[in-house]
Amino acid sequence: MVVNQGVETGARLYPIKLKPGQISPFVGMSFRHIRFSQESENSGYGSGVPSYGRFIHPLQFGLSYTSDKWPISASGYYNYQNNFDYNITPDRSASVDLNQFSLNFSFLKYIDSDRYMRTKRAVRKINNDYEILKDKELLISWFFAVGPSSALQLSKSPYLKENFSFFYDDFTASILPDIAFGRYFYKPDMNVNLSYRTYGNNYEGFDNFISTRRHSVGVESVKFLFNWLGFVPFAGAAVTYANLRTSVNGVDYNEGKAALGFVFGWDIRVTQTGSSILRTNLRYFPNLHMNIEGEKMMFDHLEFNFIQYVHFIGRKITLRR
Repeated sequence: MVVNQGVETGARLYPIKLKPGQISPFVGMSFRHIRFSQESENSGYGSGVPSYGRFIHPLQFGLSYTSDKWPISASGYYNYQNNFDYNITPDRSASVDLNQFSLNFSFLKYIDSDRYMRTKRAVRKINNDYEILKDKELLISWFFAVGPSSALQLSKSPYLKENFSFFYDDFTASILPDIAFGRYFYKPDMNVNLSYRTYGNNYEGFDNFISTRRHSVGVESVKFLFNWLGFVPFAGAAVTYANLRTSVNGVDYNEGKAALGFVFGWDIRVTQTGSSILRTNLRYFPNLHMNIEGEKMMFDHLEFNFIQYVHFIGRKITLRR
């Protein structure tokens, strides 16, 4: 039996304010992916067994001790989504119950990346940089961006349900490159850019193998909404051309189509005169799929960019001069 849990995100509520040298209780909820697989003895299948995957939202409770540099936490997790059915043969399933409780220990380090921006000298420099970039017409800038992203399954595929039901509950999640090149417009505070992403997944078990692959090239436009202490959310739309491929036990199916999607996320942007920033993108293309033998194979994953480095071309060299 194999149980894997992915990267966790979530929120904690502290009824007592965090202070250095103090212990504070908390409650919260997490958001993470779990994957389960188990091979029966003498199964006779050379390619192994399928996986079961899902997102879970365990409740958490614990204590945090805060020092001058390190918050240290110990917590317990309660997973109320611990029961599911799992295929032990292509046409027979069994009920699985996982342990509902787990323990966690963590420590973090404070990082204040803009602490030097709060001095009078830094404010004078920012104002001076603004005048230089304005004079050189670089407030409006070309940029390139690169970073890792993920593709999280939102819809199950009817094709798998009809033809490979033991793969139907296999939640897919992929790591992919997120590459962009575009133009930032200062006064309307918006971007227009080209983007490229690709991702794929494999389904394997009971002597069957299915692989999928999506390549996407598109045009995006987003508008920045407001700036709250350097946190700058944005929202917009994308038109992309998607090349979709599925290989089923050596038989290939291909389809290309245009798709309309939504783009949203946020920048970490303390000033508008920086030569680089950090960005998080999320993209969703509703009902994106390809047809195989009259059934849908879904590709409408939520693309969640962990962190993307954005560089404004020409600003750094100009400000150095």
